Amino acid sequence: MEFHDKMENNKNSLRKRLTLPLREGLCLVCGGGNKMLKIGDFSKMGKTTVKTLRYYDAIGLLRPKQIDTENGYRWYSTDQLIALVQIQQWRQLGLSVETIGRILRKELSETDALKQRREQLGADLDSMQRQLRRIERVLTTGAKEGIMKINVIVKELPECIVMARKVNLPEYGDLLSEIPVTGAKVARQYPDLKCTQPEYCFVKELDGEYREKNIHAEICQAVETLKPDFDDVTFRKEPAVEAACALFKGGYEGFSEVYAALMQWIEDNHAEIIGEPRESYIDGIWNQDSEENWLTEVQFPIRCRD
Repeated sequence: MEFHDKMENNKNSLRKRLTLPLREGLCLVCGGGNKMLKIGDFSKMGKTTVKTLRYYDAIGLLRPKQIDTENGYRWYSTDQLIALVQIQQWRQLGLSVETIGRILRKELSETDALKQRREQLGADLDSMQRQLRRIERVLTTGAKEGIMKINVIVKELPECIVMARKVNLPEYGDLLSEIPVTGAKVARQYPDLKCTQPEYCFVKELDGEYREKNIHAEICQAVETLKPDFDDVTFRKEPAVEAACALFKGGYEGFSEVYAALMQWIEDNHAEIIGEPRESYIDGIWNQDSEENWLTEVQFPIRCRD
């Protein structure tokens, strides 16, 4: 019996040692039907670090249900796990904590936030695809070799009548939408106006420096007849001019290579630039499915020095 009593006592003692830490560690407190969890336990159940939970508390994204005034312990309710999971899902979709905060404050709907994120991802994907194409081109030809292989020719750009419209572009890519807008606007005003054959559409950048945003440009299209100006569309004669020209095939992000090749040619041949460069679009988004098939000629009006 003595041995049996000792075994029972040891079992009871072991049971107490195992039970006590579990009670103290999990610290479930019932209150109003909701179970309360210490921040560490809430962290484990929510698969989120304590540091992140403290950050969410600091920015008002997910505050503890209550804070013990005596010891500063943060307590979360089990129903807040659902809110935490929702935040985690939004974060996995790439939404910023600022955007999530706006959703929770009802300043922005989840649908609108996800649509904005989709647009951002689409733009990022386009940018990465352009970078990938440039990497492939450099790996194939070499950056310097690619510039050296650009063929520069000198030709005369004949006198022509152009319709012109100056535009302010938030970004360079907006030019692709402004060109057809310009054409449609002129067609409504002058439905009988015809473009020259072959067509000659070009753009001049009017800023005195390179800009990535807020770009001032002029869209020009050679036409058969000189018409009266209207709204922001003007008509004028472009005089004949000699130009150093180079063709480029591919997306517009590769223009820097063409400009570099032309500037090098102008320097090597002691020529002088006498006007804004023109970017003449031959093939593009309007008739080609792939950027690889876009064809543009960059033209520098020049005067050869004696």
